[in-house]
Amino acid sequence: MWPSISRLGAVLCMALAVKLMDDLLDGDLGRVDKDGAEAVLGAGGAAAYALFLGMVAAALNTEWAVSLFLAAYAVGMLDNPWRRLPSRLPAGVESFLTVLIGILAYGWRSALASLACMVVIQALDDLVDYRRDLQAGRRNWVTATGKFEVALMAVIWLIIGLSLDWMRLAASIPGAWLVGFWAARVSTGRLGTGRPADPAV
Repeated sequence: MWPSISRLGAVLCMALAVKLMDDLLDGDLGRVDKDGAEAVLGAGGAAAYALFLGMVAAALNTEWAVSLFLAAYAVGMLDNPWRRLPSRLPAGVESFLTVLIGILAYGWRSALASLACMVVIQALDDLVDYRRDLQAGRRNWVTATGKFEVALMAVIWLIIGLSLDWMRLAASIPGAWLVGFWAARVSTGRLGTGRPADPAV
């Protein structure tokens, strides 16, 4: 019983940590929303909470937490694989090296299972956000390649994930959505206010 609870806790904590870091990098924290209310979490608070939650996730289940984080980092670099990062490496090269680290640390099966989780989550997120990102001029997988291609990729990686570790996939997808919904409410100060918030991540 405890191993299952600890794995689920690791997924949820790491999902929230990744969400906070993603919002921090995108500049979504500390902004003022359309109602004039400043976000609850500033950049400093987000960084501190992301680090704390990442450590809690690793304490609960090191393999799942670290491999999911590495997979999230690798997938996050793929929106523009040719751009140069502060490391002076192209994003695609960093993505490949990150996957390689996961394989060396936990084996190819665990690394690819986590990668499958993150690819499916990112693909579904981009499909849901397609119109919004298109109107905003933001690049995502769907605007870059097309709906059918991204949907097909999601199905392929879903099958891969289910065959490698169905429990990790089953915990990650709903966990990511729940965390995204909660984080969206908290980041705009609407948790418990009764006002609706956009659940999309």
